[in-house]
Amino acid sequence: MCDIVRPIKSGALIFVVAIVWTIKITPLGADQLLLERMLVVADSLRLHEHRSWRQLIHFGSGAQTSSVMTDSFFLADEGRSNARAELDATLSAYFQTDVTGDAHPRCRFPARYYWLSHQLELPSYEPAQHCPSLQKWILLNQVQSVSLLMVSGYLGNPASTFGHSLLKFDTNSSREGPSLFEPTVNYGANVPQQVNPLLYILRGVTGGYEGGFSDNYFYTQDLIYSRREFRDMWEYRLALTDYQRILLGLHVWEILGKKYKYFFFDKNCGFRLAELLDLVVEEELLNSTSWWYAPVELFHKIDSIHENRIRAGKPGIIASVTFVPSARRKLFYELSVLHNSEIRILNQMVVEEYAFIERQLEGLATDRQIAMLNVMLAIQNYQDMAIGPHISSARQIRRHRLLTARLKRPAQRVVQIPVPFMAAPTEGYSPMKIGLGLGSKPGHNVFALVNWSPYSYESVGYNILEGGELVVADVEFGFSDGSTPFFLSRFDIVRLLNLHTLPIRIAEERNLSWQLRLGIENKEIRDGVYNGIASFGAGRAWRVGRRLTGSALANLEIHTRDTRARVRPQLQIFYRGNKIRTAIGVDVINEGYVGNFRMRGSGRVLYRLGRNHSIAAEYRPVPNTTTATLSSYF
Repeated sequence: MCDIVRPIKSGALIFVVAIVWTIKITPLGADQLLLERMLVVADSLRLHEHRSWRQLIHFGSGAQTSSVMTDSFFLADEGRSNARAELDATLSAYFQTDVTGDAHPRCRFPARYYWLSHQLELPSYEPAQHCPSLQKWILLNQVQSVSLLMVSGYLGNPASTFGHSLLKFDTNSSREGPSLFEPTVNYGANVPQQVNPLLYILRGVTGGYEGGFSDNYFYTQDLIYSRREFRDMWEYRLALTDYQRILLGLHVWEILGKKYKYFFFDKNCGFRLAELLDLVVEEELLNSTSWWYAPVELFHKIDSIHENRIRAGKPGIIASVTFVPSARRKLFYELSVLHNSEIRILNQMVVEEYAFIERQLEGLATDRQIAMLNVMLAIQNYQDMAIGPHISSARQIRRHRLLTARLKRPAQRVVQIPVPFMAAPTEGYSPMKIGLGLGSKPGHNVFALVNWSPYSYESVGYNILEGGELVVADVEFGFSDGSTPFFLSRFDIVRLLNLHTLPIRIAEERNLSWQLRLGIENKEIRDGVYNGIASFGAGRAWRVGRRLTGSALANLEIHTRDTRARVRPQLQIFYRGNKIRTAIGVDVINEGYVGNFRMRGSGRVLYRLGRNHSIAAEYRPVPNTTTATLSSYF
């Protein structure tokens, strides 16, 4: 895109002098003349209106004020609401002599000056010159690439349910997977300890928390996400130029510790990282305002830009995608190499709290003893991480016994068990769904259906939940030519299905699967007979091969009509093919408080038409309807 050059407006120089006088910066002699000349050129080029400048000071698309709330981020008094005044103040501060070292504006705002040096002739400019803290932090000569990390959802925290995103600076571009000592940048809410969960959700939704960027080495993120919360990650390494990489790194330095308004649903980690990357990506990542922005949307947008560039014959923006499995997934594959007899021995030692390790290992070859002890140490680490920092004395004794037994045996190189690549989030559907369809019910005419959800990862769909489900605000309306031409077919506030299908065969491991549903359903199409439902169930799930998953759940339900309290045992089988996904279920539900159970069947078949399009047929036992829906995902 070419910049528009306009003639200098009359009175511009008077305005610039006034700005310089206001911020009390008075460069002398040649510097004064050079500054005045640069201010005039900057005004003639309308640099304060340039997309990059507005992004550097975080003026969103069409915004009149910056999203940064910290006053020290601005050099001009009115800089938070006046992009031109902030540009003039930034240029004037370049020549400031009464402040040196890290406190100088050149060191506080290196990205601004790096960008300005490509628009104007800044005398004696060098990135990070005389800025010792900046030079130490950014490792300008060591960072070779930049990556985005997508972290899978975590149901233990409402703010993490939809996943998380991180920015990482890669110091070794040839390494497979992230190094533990690579710097990462994280955006999150500043939440006090021991906060009430309901207050936490309310304040997060209404913007009651401040948010900000922080930096840590990757091992901190790996400890939290992979080893404590058992969340998988995908690393998207970006193909940025040296200029883009340096500009992005310098700007991260500028915004570390600065405050923003935090909103769970839109101004969250995904949104802020998209806002940050907008500085160096030519295509817009945030081209519209929305009340909803899930972290995965950033990755779908990056993937779309990549494909559009490839189709246009240009280099793509994604250099590679690497799967980073969680500690739990790694443990499963470590256990998978043990024989069944070794698993029995392992579980016996777990039950005995490793009190008789040597007796249990008798008769095994030394290499198999070492392999089992290595796995047992991995299990101990896995369980200790799940417990948290306060490990009981009994568990410390167990760890000591394991380490002592392992140290008695010879050293041996640990061979990492390869974990198969798990499909990246961008290989599935985008999260927002809209569908158009038809429905029929015995004794009724065919009626039209319109369905919409801002976040729809369905169990019969293409997503990273491995048969699980996370659907929010799923609303469906019906239209017919009957006496009630418009009616609400269904509204689910939330549907959750969490299936634990990794068969980690450890005696103390409880692989509980569970589901939750809060919503309203229309019992009789077009008659306005609505029933509110709150349902929770728990049970087990298992996987048969790569394609089939089964689950058995016992559900307890509260209804607002008829029988208020119900029990509903349910069996389901899921098939996950390349183009076809299906779910077949059968349940038994009571229709009275004393017996009177009724068996019901349900089924759904989805066929993937394209990257973000599908057609599905479904039978619903309530209200005994069959539907066919064409859906698109955005």
